[in-house]
Amino acid sequence: MTLLLRSLLLLKEKEFQASSIQAKIDARNDNFTNDISTFIESALSRTRRRIVLDRVFIDHPTHPTLLTSPDAIDQEVIEHFQNFVPITSTFPSSIQDLPER
Repeated sequence: MTLLLRSLLLLKEKEFQASSIQAKIDARNDNFTNDISTFIESALSRTRRRIVLDRVFIDHPTHPTLLTSPDAIDQEVIEHFQNFVPITSTFPSSIQDLPER
């Protein structure tokens, strides 16, 4: 009886393993078709690194504010990168201004 149960358990385990492998293959194929960046990250075994901002402190001299609303945080981050981070590269005004190299 135990030999029969053990055989059944091994059979079910192999079926589960095969279905898990097939599901991963199907997901990778789907990513190749529909989401190429996820496919590339998966193929290279990379994970997407993100910074999650759940609060932002605005250090204003007369009116310091702590933002916790996701919409307000998103808006403040957009404003920060549009106004406070300088754009360092400048485009040449004509072809003659391009460097030789």
